[in-house]
Order: sequence, then structure tokens, then C-alpha cells
Amino acid sequence: DAGLFFFPTIGDDIIIDMADEILEPLKEFPYLLEKVGNEADALFDQYAGLANTDTAANEESVKEYEKAKREMENQKSYRSSLAAKKGGFIFLIVLSFVIAALFIVLTVFRVLGDLFYLWIIFALVLIAGSIALIFYLVKSLNPRIKKADLAVKTMQDHVNALLRECYGQMATLNALLDWGMPQKAIHNAVPLLELDDNFDVQKYIYLRDKYGLEEPEEENISTYHVQSGSILGNPFIWERDFVMRMFNKTYTGSITITWTTTHHGKNGTYTQTHSQTLTATVTRPAPSYSFSTYLLYANEAAPKLTFSRKPTISKNADEKKLEKEVRKREKDAEKIVKKSMMDEDPHDLLLMGNTEFDVLFNALDRNNEQEFRLMFTPLAQKNELALIKSKQPYGDDFRFYKDKKINTIMSDHSQFIDFHANPAAFEGYSFLAMKKAFRDYTTTFFQGLYFDLAPLLSIPIYQMTSPAEYIYGKDAPDLPTTSFYEHEAVANSIDKALLKPNKCSTDIIVKTEFLRRVDDLDEVEVTSHGFEAIPKTAYISKMGGDGRSHSIPVHYYEYEPVEKKSIMTIGNANSTRDAFSAFHSNPAFMDLMGRLGLDGGVFERKLFAFLNRDGAKGVDLSALSSSLKNLSKK
Repeated sequence: DAGLFFFPTIGDDIIIDMADEILEPLKEFPYLLEKVGNEADALFDQYAGLANTDTAANEESVKEYEKAKREMENQKSYRSSLAAKKGGFIFLIVLSFVIAALFIVLTVFRVLGDLFYLWIIFALVLIAGSIALIFYLVKSLNPRIKKADLAVKTMQDHVNALLRECYGQMATLNALLDWGMPQKAIHNAVPLLELDDNFDVQKYIYLRDKYGLEEPEEENISTYHVQSGSILGNPFIWERDFVMRMFNKTYTGSITITWTTTHHGKNGTYTQTHSQTLTATVTRPAPSYSFSTYLLYANEAAPKLTFSRKPTISKNADEKKLEKEVRKREKDAEKIVKKSMMDEDPHDLLLMGNTEFDVLFNALDRNNEQEFRLMFTPLAQKNELALIKSKQPYGDDFRFYKDKKINTIMSDHSQFIDFHANPAAFEGYSFLAMKKAFRDYTTTFFQGLYFDLAPLLSIPIYQMTSPAEYIYGKDAPDLPTTSFYEHEAVANSIDKALLKPNKCSTDIIVKTEFLRRVDDLDEVEVTSHGFEAIPKTAYISKMGGDGRSHSIPVHYYEYEPVEKKSIMTIGNANSTRDAFSAFHSNPAFMDLMGRLGLDGGVFERKLFAFLNRDGAKGVDLSALSSSLKNLSKK
């Protein structure tokens, strides 16, 4: 049932015989997606059972609520139509009185001639009609509007009561919804795709020591969220970073000048006024913030090989355009081959026998032809081309970078995938709507991850290569309990108002430094980097049409770095969201938190974190550690 994720290990002959069946990501995807959706439904039903949710009663209550809501909306529409009618009548009354008054004034001043009496009669008719409309408004329309208002209020109260009833029926289930549910459903559907609760430090050290994963050191990049996992022991990280980049921002200022000129002609002397808008610009550095999402995958196959590829096919390219593009790119590739033979680099590029693969996969900067061919067998080429040429769901939207044992996939679609999996997103008042939302989220999560993995899954040797060890190492007291990736990710979930430096006018980049470990808790220093936007004015001289130089003010902002240091305590509660919520609201625990000076608590993916409100290091955390150990036992 694992489909694509079944890894035969009996022998090469069996692998080759089965390859056409098991190594086609596009072919397997619809089946796997449906299976993931079904597992999501089953898991949600399982949680509903744990919550003793009466789904049938809720369905009836929701129907009653939605019916009452529709009736209320109809009543609101009826009330709005009455209000619109009233407004129209008031407009007619005012207009009639204005016209009647105008006719009377014109009659008094004899402007309308001998037939003035007809206009007087017309004015009186308008006045009489207006009085009748006023009477209608007071005696009929206004009471109907008041009655409609009362009906809307009564119906709104009824709707609110029904909604509270629906939420009451779902309260226990809403509370039980937990972090990691989509990941669990995906793993149930595809057992060999393992998704971790959080990225632990042992797995990070394993990636660092075995595969050469380097710890990012850039101060302008913060880990916003990370989902770690593995395929048959080959670890991967799906990471979203929050990135700050400085760019040159252009500010514009302008003034308008006027002047007069005197002209002498045969008809005399006259003056002419001229007007001109003078503009000036100033360019200054300013911060820009964005997210960047990518997948890191570690595999020992082809351990010396490096290359990169970028998308080569536009989504609207048809077969004819594609064939033309392949021919053009083939000539470009041949030029690169000739150039590689003439440069000082000992590696010479050799094109594959499959020209279409070479130009569309376009990894022409590869450094090892032998290992490249080991990776991209005819079957791998076929699979990669199928992905690249596919129109759905994403087409050729991925970048593929291999740096020895670390592979990086960066796709356009993953930039917009929500893989944080916050269970609050699935809460609601309608069981059926919640269940659908959970299925939709889980299948979207899986689809995004699957097509980031697909370029890797298309390579048979990657699927046939697994590490000898599956244990990521043992715990050690000198190591943090969680990886620095999670230190940053959890810090990014804390209320930004608690982390933001004074006078900060921008977003912040959060960086962390591990200080010490107390039992199962990490004490981490969090440094928040931002900018204070200081208003400035530059005066730029520019010559005007009047022949004079003018000073043009250009207002801009100068961004001065500001930072704030905070102390965060983070650990693995190894608990459910519901249990931790009850634990966190317990008076004894709240008293402990107050005595320790901890604030701003968050819980996600079995990790919890608090800030020391006084910013003090070395707080005695032993009592907190003991409390959390008791929570983990429950």
C-alpha cells in the first residue's frame, strides 16, 4: 500500500523489474493523495470518538442554525429595503418642498408670466403630496421599520443561541484537536514518510556530522518554521525562513513654481503666467522582509556531486514551443561543452545521450560526470522530464541544488503552503465543516511536500540508498534539548510585542543563542533585530524654467538598527495541547510562573516556551522542570 514509498531491497534484478511500477511520482500521486484524504477523515473521526461528540446532533443543530441565519439575513434584507424606501421618500419630500418653494418665489417676483397661477397650483400639489408622504412615513413606514428592527434583534438572539449550542457540542473536540494531526494522517497513509513532532537536536547533530549540514550564521535570516522528517532513514527538513534584505528605496519630493513673463507686441504689452512642477529623488537603504521556503534532503548517494538547476519551462508552453526551445537550448549547451574543454577546470562537461533531459533539467554546472550518470539513469531522466513537462498541479516550478550529500529543493508552490498545522485552524462549530477543513488542509500539506520531494523521489538510487544507522544519537547533558532551528521557530511564535525593541518601526529578525541546560529545559538568549525609522529631509537644488535654482525638499527615512535581548526558557513538554492548556491554567503553575518571572507562554508541536520578563539569566528552573516531568507522565 505504500505505493511510491515502497523500497525493494531483495536484489538488483527485482529492483529493475519493479522500477517501472514504483518510481513514477506523477502516476502514484492521485492514489496517494486520495489515501491521505481518507486517513485524514478517519483520524478526525477518531478524535470525535475520543471527545464523545454527537455528530448527528451537531449536524441537525447546524442545519437549524444555518436555516435561522438565512431567515435572519432575509429579514435584514427586508429591513434594508424599508430603509431604502424611507430614504427615497425623504429625498422626494425635500425635493418637492424645494421645487414648490422655488415656484412660489418665482411667482412672487412675476418671473413666470400670466400663467403663474398654474405654477402655484403645481406647487400646492407638490406640498400636498409631500405632506401625504410624511403622514405615510410617520403612520406606516416607520412602525414597519421598528417592527423589522425588533424582528432582526429577536432573530439575531435566536441565531446566537443556536451558534452557542453548536459550539457547545463541539467544545470537547475543539479542545482535543492537537498539533501534528495532519502529519499523523500523512504517515498513516504513507508509512515510510515519517514526519517528526519537532526537529530535535540529535537529528540536527546527525545531519551535521554525517551529511555536512552547516548551521546558518546569517544575522538577517531567522527560522520561522521547520518540519523535519525522513524517508527510510534519509532525513529531510522543510524550512521556512523570515529574511531581511536591504534595498535601495527611492523617495520623491516636488514643488510647484510660478513666474510671469512680459511680452511686447503690436497690440501692446501683456504678461503671461507660467507654472512648473519640479521633482527630485533621493535613494536611501531600507529594509525589506519576506519569507523563503525550501526543502533540505540528505542522502549519501553521489557524495561528491554538485550541480544546480532552475525552471526551464513556462506554464503556457505547448509542444511546438517546447520543441523549438529544446533545439535552441541544445545549441547553447554545446557551446558550454566547448567552453568547458578549453578552460582550466579539469572537469569537462559531457552531455547525456538524452538531449531533451540535458537541456530541460539543465544541470550543466555539474562537477562529476560519473556520479551524475549514476544518479540520472534513463528511468530517473524519464521521471524528471515527466515532472518538468507536467502542467498540473504546479508544472516546472522547482530549483534543485545538490551540494555533495545535501540536496536543496526550492519550489514556487512551497512559498505559499501553510505547513505550520496549527490545530486552531480546524476548530469550529460544525463537525462536517471542520472535518472537511482538516481533510483539505492535510491533502494540501501533503501535495506541497510531495512535489518538493518528487524531484528526489524520481531518482532510483536515492530510494535504494539508506543510512546504516537509524538512531540519531543519545541525549547528553551538555547539549540543548531542542535544536537551534526550533529555538528560533518557537521564539517567532511568541507575541512580537514582547520581543520588539523600543522605537522599532519595522518587523524583527529573531536570532537565538543557547546559554545553558537545566534538566530538560534550555535557557536561550533571544536577540531581536529591527530598525527605527527616523524621518529626514534632503534638499535638492534644481534649475527651474524661470532661470533660478530652487531647493526641493525630499522627505525620507533613515533606518537605524535597534535590538533587544530577552531570555527564553524552552523545552519539550511531551504533552497534548489540551493537557498543556489545563496545566498552564492551573493556579499552582501560574503561581510558579509568577515567582519565576516567566511570561508570554506558547505551546506548539509538544514544545513550550516562556520569556523571563526581567531578562535575567540563570533563573532557578528546577521547579518548572519537575512540574513538566509530572505533566509528561500524564
